[in-house]
Amino acid sequence: MSRTLRRPATPEPRPRVSPWSRFDDFYETMIGREGRRSPAIPVPRLLELLGRR
Repeated sequence: MSRTLRRPATPEPRPRVSPWSRFDDFYETMIGREGRRSPAIPVPRLLELLGRR
């Protein structure tokens, strides 16, 4: 029996659950953590791009 895929007994706690924190996470994944502090794409432009989809 191989035990290569070991999962933690308890799932990782997710303290932030508000929609805005989720948006923050999404923004971080898109632009990167550094980009969040100094955005490559300004937020209004980003929202415009999202709204156009």
